[in-house]
Amino acid sequence: MGNQLVKAIRRHFIIFPIIVLCFVAIGVGLNMVLQPEYQAKATIIANLDKSSNDVSNKYNELLANQMLTKTYEEAIQSLFIANIVKLKLSSTLTPVNLLKKVQVKTDPGALILSVYANDNDANQAVAIANAFAESFVNNSTLILNQANVSILDLAVYENSSIPVKPKKLFNLAICLFIGLICGSSVSLYLDKKNLRKVKKKNYYPISA
Repeated sequence: MGNQLVKAIRRHFIIFPIIVLCFVAIGVGLNMVLQPEYQAKATIIANLDKSSNDVSNKYNELLANQMLTKTYEEAIQSLFIANIVKLKLSSTLTPVNLLKKVQVKTDPGALILSVYANDNDANQAVAIANAFAESFVNNSTLILNQANVSILDLAVYENSSIPVKPKKLFNLAICLFIGLICGSSVSLYLDKKNLRKVKKKNYYPISA
């Protein structure tokens, strides 16, 4: 099959590269048409009570905070915080649409919450991530009395200036792969078609 494919591609050396180049061109076109999407990240940490020196109490508090991080995660993505963010940014987006741009992740066993914001503008992504983080920290005790959280790192433009979408190299690689498959298939098809014609011609020879 491998030798047959190579021979088919050689016999149709014009069609094969044209098909491959067409698909690569589609990949380039997609990368140009698709809007870039940027991602910014701010981090929040759940603090331990510094006044307690008891090891047992600190351990229990650590476990309690680890369990609370899931609650914090949901609270950050609440309409209550989204409304505060909308006012803070003077955004034209609705709270629901602002929440669609935000995702919060926590590492199991850790006390750190990562607030991710995606937007077509890098500066706006940074502003949204920071607004959600700051709004939650400033209003956390209104949501949970015993909340003890603070900002670990704010999002910065330097870390958010490279788009996370579209994945240009990935798109080109996929289109190239599809182009190679289609080019090979067409070459094999044309080769078999020509072979059938030759066999048919030999089976029905033209009489003199």
